[in-house]
Amino acid sequence: MGIAISSSAYQKPEELLNDADTAMYRAKMLGKNRIALFENDVPARACSA
Repeated sequence: MGIAISSSAYQKPEELLNDADTAMYRAKMLGKNRIALFENDVPARACSA
């Protein structure tokens, strides 16, 4: 499961959903039954792996 917490930095709902999606894929990389919280450095780590 991926979690992104809403803040005023999001201009559109799709941006929040994209970040939650990024966190979800991070959780999948960590293995089954995982939860990942979106962090700003997650996309950079995901791209470099």
